[in-house]
Amino acid sequence: MTVPMPKSWRPREVREKVIALVKKGLTASDDTPVGNEIAYVADLAADSIDLVELVLELETAFEIEIPDNEALKFKTVGETIAWIIKKLKEAGRLVQ
Repeated sequence: MTVPMPKSWRPREVREKVIALVKKGLTASDDTPVGNEIAYVADLAADSIDLVELVLELETAFEIEIPDNEALKFKTVGETIAWIIKKLKEAGRLVQ
């Protein structure tokens, strides 16, 4: 039995997917503008449960593990995107 390889991602796709998940879980509307500078707590009023749920969604979507100590560092959407891109690059799953 062959194990399927995890998907490879382009940086643009990572950004789009993270923003989509943030909009789905942390905003009241798909029309809410979400960019790199948006802070989870200050701008989206996310609480710790919201952030745990987002991390679980990100782990599932990108087929990665996000250690708790790393997840606690995510203050903005941009920081999250940068960390995921770095992790995918290290795993050889980032294509340009």
